[in-house]
Amino acid sequence: MFVKNQVRHILRLRCMCAKLAVSRGTVYSWMNPKSRYFDESFPKPLRLGVKAVGWDSVAVESWIDSRDTVSHSSCASAGVQK
Repeated sequence: MFVKNQVRHILRLRCMCAKLAVSRGTVYSWMNPKSRYFDESFPKPLRLGVKAVGWDSVAVESWIDSRDTVSHSSCASAGVQK
């Protein structure tokens, strides 16, 4: 959900991993089209330099919200209360 006054900033990999509570490998698996864990809806990284990338915090928050909606709907269809 986009909030009009939400501050937009760049999340580096370490912050992304902490925010999502996953490892670096998981983030890269979600980004890799050849991985069985590839997630097409995962936010694309922004190139910050030759060896540096980051993610838009607003795009990451939107992705988290969309996954939360998906998990709630799949739990509801399975008869699980959250």
